[in-house]
Amino acid sequence: MSKLTDLLGRVVMVAACTVLISNVAQAEDRRVKLINSANEDIVEFRASNVNDRYYGEDLLHRYVVHPGYWMVVNTDDGTDRCVYDFKTVMRSGQVLHEHNVNVCVLETYRVTSR
Repeated sequence: MSKLTDLLGRVVMVAACTVLISNVAQAEDRRVKLINSANEDIVEFRASNVNDRYYGEDLLHRYVVHPGYWMVVNTDDGTDRCVYDFKTVMRSGQVLHEHNVNVCVLETYRVTSR
């Protein structure tokens, strides 16, 4: 009985560690699927954590997200923060701002015509 209890304890410990490691890996993922549901191209997308005064670099890196298409962007700026502000620039020059977006729980971010 002692060997069975010991084996069961080890199995439970391995399962708990696997769940913990999985949760930590997910918490560190700051990639967001940027979906263009608007009727014009997205030509620029920037993100900054809420403690930053300025938006970071263009996360599209000269790419354009056409209507109906999507692109995965990595908002991670190395600060381990989760809450960001987004700035989206459309082909027409329209600028859209979204504040206090939690990228640690957000999987997709949809841009629509306004």
